[in-house]
Amino acid sequence: MRILLVTGSYPPMKCGVGDYSNNLAKALSVIPGIRVGVLTSFLKEKIEASSIDIFPTVKRWSLAELANVLKTIRRFSPDIVHLQYPTQGYGTGLLPWVLPIFCFLMRKKVVQTWHEGYGRRDAWRLFLKSLVPSMLIFVRPRYSEKVLHPHLRWALWKKKSVFIPNASGIYRACLTDTE
Repeated sequence: MRILLVTGSYPPMKCGVGDYSNNLAKALSVIPGIRVGVLTSFLKEKIEASSIDIFPTVKRWSLAELANVLKTIRRFSPDIVHLQYPTQGYGTGLLPWVLPIFCFLMRKKVVQTWHEGYGRRDAWRLFLKSLVPSMLIFVRPRYSEKVLHPHLRWALWKKKSVFIPNASGIYRACLTDTE
């Protein structure tokens, strides 16, 4: 099985969702029979080689990049496209919000992880990504009651969802007694 994670930020970029995506990619990549790819923003820095296929090709997350992104998705040929929302790397681009629709049209299973809540001003963007039958993962408990604006709960209609708590992005300090 092939899983493509889509995130606007990925280490060495500074972003909690990017760190989450990195940890998720590492955890999935050690499962036998799973190949993991990460589609992310263009990086000047070289990413160290690993068992994860990194595609740092998106210059801006605007619709102008759609052909480039779809080409990368076709080439990697994932069974599942797992999109992370929001990330700092997406900026104000529209591409992350319509990408689930295109992945669905390509007959890919779509999974979305929602890390933050949405307000009423985000309704039109939320509408775009909620059109697609998707599995939703929330990293905050009782997301629909406590995090999502009450007027936007329609976006969850007929969606399967699961709560998976987010681990800390700050690593535990390991100091000696003298340190």
